[in-house]
Amino acid sequence: RDDRASSGDARTIEFWHIQTSEPTKPVVEQAVNRCQTKRTGLSIEAQSIKNDDFKLKLKMAIGDNTTPDVFHTWGGGILAADVKYDKVLNLTKHLPAGSTGRFHPAALDFCRVNGNLYALPVDVTVVPMWYNKTLFEKAGVDVPKTLDEFQRVCTELKAQGITPLALGNSKKWPGAFYFMYFATRAGGTTPIAERRFEDPAFIEAGQQIQKLVDADCFNAGFNGIDYDEARRLFFNEKAAMILMGTWMLAHAQKEAPEILEKLGCFTFPGMGNEKWNRIAIGGVNAGYAVAANTKQRDDCIALLQELTNDDGMKDWAGTGRIPALTRDAATPMLQPVTLIAAEILFEAEAIQLYYDQYLPPELAAMHKDTTQALFAKTATPQEAASKMAATARRKP
Repeated sequence: RDDRASSGDARTIEFWHIQTSEPTKPVVEQAVNRCQTKRTGLSIEAQSIKNDDFKLKLKMAIGDNTTPDVFHTWGGGILAADVKYDKVLNLTKHLPAGSTGRFHPAALDFCRVNGNLYALPVDVTVVPMWYNKTLFEKAGVDVPKTLDEFQRVCTELKAQGITPLALGNSKKWPGAFYFMYFATRAGGTTPIAERRFEDPAFIEAGQQIQKLVDADCFNAGFNGIDYDEARRLFFNEKAAMILMGTWMLAHAQKEAPEILEKLGCFTFPGMGNEKWNRIAIGGVNAGYAVAANTKQRDDCIALLQELTNDDGMKDWAGTGRIPALTRDAATPMLQPVTLIAAEILFEAEAIQLYYDQYLPPELAAMHKDTTQALFAKTATPQEAASKMAATARRKP
């Protein structure tokens, strides 16, 4: 046990996170400052690292046993892989009794491995279809509820000279949202959980993606631009819709606050099964874990608690994000535009974690590769499914 926190001896912990800009970076910095103030002698060396750079840097640190004391995590398969090699502290026995009851159950589940809790979630996200209400009114279209209605909306928008969907898929994960929604609408969550990669639901998902591509529903060059460029197309009203997580609101507040009053969102259009139509794609977009080999366990857990206490969660909600709390706890904190998306989360039949985070790393990479190939039409739906199945059959 680390007893030095009570003595005030000088000590340092290293903390890596991915909040690199306003409005979310100051929220993390404020939590760090509160923790240092409360814990005499503690110095927290915080590094904010861009998403993709963070993934590579953390992988290398874990590999050579230089893991930071506290680090960002999305939970899911990547966290489970690190747990498998005893790199992450099991928090289950180190948190005060009853302290996790205020968290959203799905958010906690994404942070568990084999029933044990290895991270605390700060935000829980959902991926709705955002739309520009002004452009919808201009085109004379209503919010679609079914896939057929959605396709007709896209056709009408194109007829009005409006790009229906903004997409920046160079990093591959934005296009994966379409794949997962189509797969859940076609087959629910069972084929996903059981990794039945050649299931008809996965084939159908690929076919539906390629129908949208064939109908020219996306902006030009979508596989060659990134999310930053795609959201600017949407913010600049060059596209009517974008399928993106609730973290986009923080970008809107900083980059285009005037667009907020024009934003609406709806759940991804349904197909046949009403229960499957209420599945939402989402996950933990910011959670924090502790290295198993830290020498300052109590300080690390204190930082996790500072990041996730009411002050931290209210600050987080102020950025447009959804704090990873129960409906009753989160709702009073939410901004009006966030509340619309949060209702999709709270009303969901189930929350399916993003597949690139749900799966172990090798399968996650192949999922993104094959999905991008579907958008590029360099692979058929069956070819993409077969590649996933073949990767899954390989021995680790």
